Amino acid sequence: MRNSIFLILLILIIGRMLDLIGPWWLPLIACFGVCAWKAGSGWRGFWIGGFGMALFWLGTALYLENRDVTGLSGKISALFTGNIPVLGVLPGSVPVYLILLLIAFLLGGLAGLSGANLRKL
Repeated sequence: MRNSIFLILLILIIGRMLDLIGPWWLPLIACFGVCAWKAGSGWRGFWIGGFGMALFWLGTALYLENRDVTGLSGKISALFTGNIPVLGVLPGSVPVYLILLLIAFLLGGLAGLSGANLRKL
């Protein structure tokens, strides 16, 4: 458990450094590398990479929204959830964040799984 938290924190730190110098997908290389280095099994790599990337993208999205004065994510959320009554109940940009977390978890999980399986080769 402690090792998993350490690996997730390592993904967050390395991902942030890579995010400063490259495109949006570059932090996924951190998931791949960290899980190839220390994840162990494929399932463990999937979960570590998924949680690491979901936390990273959530933190980045919250940081960028706090700097934004236009409320763009709330407007996008209203645009896409206008005809869906179940999602219309959720406040503000919550639907956008839920979709963001799902995509980030899947991408990070697949990167971590690939890294963990690379180590087995």
